[in-house]
Amino acid sequence: MLKLDVARSSDEELADAVAERCSSLGAVGKVTVYSARGGTPARPFAIVAMGTREAAESVCARFGGRTVGSAVIVFLEQLAETIPAIGAGMRAIPDNVVSIEKAVRP
Repeated sequence: MLKLDVARSSDEELADAVAERCSSLGAVGKVTVYSARGGTPARPFAIVAMGTREAAESVCARFGGRTVGSAVIVFLEQLAETIPAIGAGMRAIPDNVVSIEKAVRP
C-alpha cells in the first residue's frame, strides 16, 4: 500500500508519484489511478504497467497489491496528517481535531 496525499492531489499528480516510487524497481510503462472522487466511496488504487513481470513482482513485494502479468494493482492510502510540535511553525488544525481552546468545558 502506498501512502500519498490522495485527498489533495489530482489523479495526474498521484500517477506521477506512484510512477516515481515504482521506477526504482524497474521500468514503468504507464500508471492509471482510480480514486472514485465523485461516486461511491471506494478504496483508491493504481494500475501500474511495469516493463517486466519480475519488476511487477518486485513492486508487489514492496507495496502489496496484486500482479496481473507485468501489471500491478497497488492500493493507495491517505497520508496521515501530522500536527507539529509547539513552536515548530504551527499550521491550521484539521477539522477532525478539537483544540483545547475549542473544547466545551462543563
